[in-house]
Amino acid sequence: MSDVWLLFAILGVFYLVEGLWWAPREAVSFSRALSGAFTSATPILFRRDSRSGAIPPRHLVARGERFLCCGWSVIISPRGIGSLQDDLAPWLRYEETGALSASGCRLLYGGKTFARVASAGAARELLRWLRELSRDEPHRRSEKIVDAIDRMLDHSTARRRVRGMRWLVRGSRWLPLVLFANLFVLAPGLLAFFGGWIWSVPASLHAVLSAIAVVFFFRTDKILYRDRRDDRFSHVLTILLYPPAAVRYAELLSRDLLAGLHPLAVAAALDRKTLTELAREAVVDSRRRVPKETEDAAWFRRTCEERVLLALKRYGLDPRALEEAPQPEGGAVAYCPRCHAQYRSGIDDCVDCEGMALVEHRAG
Repeated sequence: MSDVWLLFAILGVFYLVEGLWWAPREAVSFSRALSGAFTSATPILFRRDSRSGAIPPRHLVARGERFLCCGWSVIISPRGIGSLQDDLAPWLRYEETGALSASGCRLLYGGKTFARVASAGAARELLRWLRELSRDEPHRRSEKIVDAIDRMLDHSTARRRVRGMRWLVRGSRWLPLVLFANLFVLAPGLLAFFGGWIWSVPASLHAVLSAIAVVFFFRTDKILYRDRRDDRFSHVLTILLYPPAAVRYAELLSRDLLAGLHPLAVAAALDRKTLTELAREAVVDSRRRVPKETEDAAWFRRTCEERVLLALKRYGLDPRALEEAPQPEGGAVAYCPRCHAQYRSGIDDCVDCEGMALVEHRAG
C-alpha cells in the first residue's frame, strides 16, 4: 500500500471513530439515512455491568440528523433523589442537592459520579431543575415531578425541535455529503489518476468547504444552544483543523437537540418501529419488582408507569397489545416477553435482557 492510500485508510478509521458516541447504557441514538428513514442504536457495553458504552454510527455517510436521548437516570420523589445507575450512590435529601455539580454529561456528588445523562446541556438543566425543586414546598413537588416526566414524554416537542433545526440548516443540507465525497471519493481519485502533485486541489476545496461549514455551524449552534459558548468555539477549531470532524460537523449540531427527552418521545416522533420495541420494554420493565425497593423508588416507578401508559395511548399504541406473544419461529418453544427474542429448549433466561425469564409458547 502506498503512502497516499495509507493516509486515506487512516482518515477513514478516524472518520469512523469520530462517529462513536460514548453514552449511558439507557441512551438511544436515532440516525437518519440518505433514504430519509430513521434507525436507532443503543450502546455496546464492554462488560455486562458497565454503566456506559459506545454507540457506533449506523450509516457510512453522515446525513447530519443524528440525535441522542436517554431514559431515567435518577429517582426523584417528593422527599429526595437517588441514582438509578449506581446502587452505591447515596440517597440525597433536597437540602443536600446544593452539593451536586455538573461536569460534562455527569452529575457529581462529593467528586464522584451520581448520574449520567445524554449531554452536558441536559446535565446542567437537570441540576438547575433539582435545585429549583429543592426550594419548593414538599407538597408541591409531586405535581412538578409529574409535569417534568410528562415533558420528557412529549413527542410533539421532539417534532417541533427537529422541524426547527431542519429549517435552520435548509441551505446547508448538501454540505456533509460534499465534504464526504471530497475527502473519500474525489481526493483519492485525483491522486490515483494524476499523482501526488494534484493534492492541493482537494486540500484547497476541503479548506473552503470547512470554512463554509464553520459559518453554518456557528450560526445554527448559537440559535439552538445559547448556553454552550465554550463548547462552540472548541467545535469550531475541531472542524477547521480535523477533516473527519468537518465531515461530521452537522452531527455536532443535532446530537444534543433532543437530549432532554425520553427515547419513547423521540421514537414516537421519528421511528415508529423503534417505538413499538421501546414501548414493550417500558411496559414490561414497569411491572418488574425490584428486591428491597425503597418507598421513594416505588413511588417514582409507579408514577413513571402511570405517565408512560398515558403517553403510549397518546402515541396511538395499545399497551395490552404490546404484551401479546409473537408467532413461534424456527422451532422456538419460548420467547422473551421484553424483547421478543425467541429460543429453543434448554434456555431459561433471555441472554439480552438481564434477569428476564422466558415464557413458553402456548401449544396450538
